Amino acid sequence: HNPADTNEFRWWNGSIDEVRIWNRSLSEAEVYEHYVSNLKKYDTDKWSFYINQSKNSSTGLDVGNYTYSGYAKDVAGNENWTETREVRIKSETDVTKCRDLSQANTIYTLQNSVTSSGICFNITADNITLNGNGFTITGDGGVTDYGITTPANSNLLNIKIKNFANIGTFGRGIYLQQVNNSLIYNNTMISQVAQSTYAVWLEDGDSNRVENNTINWNATSTYESYGIYLLVNSGKTLGNNNITGNNLIIYSESLDGYGIYFDNYGISNSNTIQSNTFNITASGGDSYGFFLSDYGSPNANTFKLNTIQDNTFDINSSLYSYGIYMSLGNQGIPIGSNTIYNNIIRVSSTQSISTFSAYGVYLYDIGSLNLTLNTINATAPNAHEIDIYLTSGSSNNVFYDNNLVGSNWSSYIANSGGTNNTFVNVSYSGGEFVGTSADLTRKWYYTAYVNDTNGNNVSNANVTAYNVT
Repeated sequence: HNPADTNEFRWWNGSIDEVRIWNRSLSEAEVYEHYVSNLKKYDTDKWSFYINQSKNSSTGLDVGNYTYSGYAKDVAGNENWTETREVRIKSETDVTKCRDLSQANTIYTLQNSVTSSGICFNITADNITLNGNGFTITGDGGVTDYGITTPANSNLLNIKIKNFANIGTFGRGIYLQQVNNSLIYNNTMISQVAQSTYAVWLEDGDSNRVENNTINWNATSTYESYGIYLLVNSGKTLGNNNITGNNLIIYSESLDGYGIYFDNYGISNSNTIQSNTFNITASGGDSYGFFLSDYGSPNANTFKLNTIQDNTFDINSSLYSYGIYMSLGNQGIPIGSNTIYNNIIRVSSTQSISTFSAYGVYLYDIGSLNLTLNTINATAPNAHEIDIYLTSGSSNNVFYDNNLVGSNWSSYIANSGGTNNTFVNVSYSGGEFVGTSADLTRKWYYTAYVNDTNGNNVSNANVTAYNVT
């Protein structure tokens, strides 16, 4: 009604829904609240209330938690109200289900545990952090199940994956291909599946860090289980990576189990494996703490300046057990200045056979290795164990200050196993074997004290020893 209009009545050509007449003027805010809400009766004694809340017609609510309650009063004065309830306004970076993560320079935070029957999270842009926030992601054990992955040949930078309470039941828990400067930190990964399975797969990437994760990764039936798998393809590099402070518990029911598997066909320099604990068990296959396989081309491959330091290895198998296994496969690939330092290596096999079944350190065609301050103890039935084993031309290696605890063979250089290998101040508990076309030089630290006939110390004396073993 318009009081200024002398024609008080006009026809409305149309329809009006939810007509309301008030006995007072409403404020702008009150009008807006009615605009975004709807109260309707849908049964004889039931009503529903809908509200599309925002700040105004163009601006939504800020991200955060909001409280609300409902209140009703009929014409007779009867009234009732709900308890105070809470609703959370989420941002695009709050993750509640498996999805692509495609916004660069973004921290995504998981808000609840999720399940997946395939790929759960696919990271497709640089500078993305996925914070598990104490929640879990769980696959269904399928062959193509990936917990967190990147596209093939992604060339992504600065990916961070952290704080998951569990990533499990996947063929591959975390799979990063051609990713550089990434961080996998403070995650728990527990899985048991009936297929060959990998907790962490890093392929063709530089300067990645895998730190402070607990990985309990198991393969049942006739399948292999891998804790951390590093793959370098021909013509690619994987360098300056750091695997530190992880707890690796790997089990294979019927085939092989690997703590860290390094599969090199390219250039692999300056990687560090430090302060990890390895507990590897294979009930029906072989167990390996660290495994290096390098079968590429001598003209294209290198494996240099890598360090395995301050780790504890407990490796057990019903067949063959290896603490550290390194092989170049007689390819003549350049390898040098690699270091195995201050590790505790305990290896055992329950296999009772006439050949060796437990090896602390196994070197196949490996040269220019520095192995220092390690404690190595290999045990097996019938005394068929070796603390340090060299074969197939493993030459020019130096072993300093190691304590070889195994009671059978402390060191064993096979026929044609290598030349110019040197043991300096190495303590033996077992025997030593040097095969034909092989040699071993032993050196010990020596301190001489010279006294005169009256028992006085003599300074700057020259001491010569010869024809002495």
